[in-house]
Amino acid sequence: MRKELEIIGAIKNYYLESESAYRNWGKDEKREGIYALHGGFAVEGKNLSHYEEVKELTRQLIKFAQIPPSSIVLDAGCGTGVLTFELAETQSSVKIVGVNIARNQLASAEEYRRRVLISNVLFSNQDYHRLAFPNETFDTVVFCESYIHSYNKKQLAEEVYRVLKPGGKIVISDTLLERDPVSEDEKVLLLYLREGWHLPSILKTDELKTIWESVGLCGVFFENHTRNIINSSRRMRKHAELRVNQGNPGSEVLKLSRKAAVACNKIFESGLAGYYFVAAYKH
Repeated sequence: MRKELEIIGAIKNYYLESESAYRNWGKDEKREGIYALHGGFAVEGKNLSHYEEVKELTRQLIKFAQIPPSSIVLDAGCGTGVLTFELAETQSSVKIVGVNIARNQLASAEEYRRRVLISNVLFSNQDYHRLAFPNETFDTVVFCESYIHSYNKKQLAEEVYRVLKPGGKIVISDTLLERDPVSEDEKVLLLYLREGWHLPSILKTDELKTIWESVGLCGVFFENHTRNIINSSRRMRKHAELRVNQGNPGSEVLKLSRKAAVACNKIFESGLAGYYFVAAYKH
């Protein structure tokens, strides 16, 4: 338990210290005070701005999830509610609960919810490994670049299975390894990525499938979107390198985060990792 609390504390501190950087990177131009904590999604044939690409990832994940009307949805690791609000405002019959360990992000989410009077949304400060909900509560559980922060991905899969209704669905968007590192340089890149963004582990695609199936999830389906997010990862890398070259690396937390941004793009470019939407069902 002590180790788990240390990991949670480090993640919370990271997102607190890096808040201004994420506010700049993921600003929602239509929702004052709301910002995303994920990359952008390029769509072939569309000339999207950076902020539009960031919002597009949320929209594409919701589209992939295929959430039926009148569903009850858990946004696990909801950040400031970017996905929650997008879903709530486009599918008014759906009820969404967003849980998060970062109180500063939840404060932004709750302030916006109250200001615009969104009634089908609830936010709660919880660790998604130990959810305060009864068995079989949700039709869909969604993780947008938050599953990777789990300190025990088997335990998390078991908890998702517990709160899903029969026939319910888990959906994630995240980075997954395609293979083991084959050189010392690749091992260093993964170390930078994990240390800078506080990722206890990064699963390979087959490891994720094995874990999910072991807890009873079935029909595991992967959709590779590396080509859609690669330009966004390059943009993040260039931004990080620019700050370092300007002699403005920031705090120790931001220094490590910028190393992680560079490493992330390099592992995508090398084929060491890919970016996936993944779904599975409860029997």
